[in-house]
Amino acid sequence: MSFDFEALDLSAVEADKGAPKKYLDVGDHDVVIKEARMKDTMNGGGKYLECTFADKDGLTILERYNLVNKNEKAVSIGKAQLKAMLEASDHKDPNKPGGVDKIAGLQVKIKVGLGKKKDDGSQWPEVKLYEKSSKNVVAIDEDEIPF
Repeated sequence: MSFDFEALDLSAVEADKGAPKKYLDVGDHDVVIKEARMKDTMNGGGKYLECTFADKDGLTILERYNLVNKNEKAVSIGKAQLKAMLEASDHKDPNKPGGVDKIAGLQVKIKVGLGKKKDDGSQWPEVKLYEKSSKNVVAIDEDEIPF
């Protein structure tokens, strides 16, 4: 099959704008916890709570709270961050959150910032702070986003 690149006409083609945005950027966001579930660490020696926070446009960020780990400092940090999130979300008892099913649906305002630089120089957004949210957020499912 022959092809003449010089004759190529793209005037009727719309330029690709890249992949649709799926994740929250650095900044303040009113969010709802769309999903919460307990998971095992990769080495199987610990457990963490993984929460998916979503804004009204369905943009998300994951946050993981170490709850069982050989590293006591990791557990201390995880529990402190979880309690901060529960307090900011007006959970009925941040000291005793109950089952994981009591986490999904909570609303909170989060401040997203860049995490520590990795060895390769890359940085990823992560939740830095929790505050009370004054907005009622209903996140759309990504399956509902038309593209």
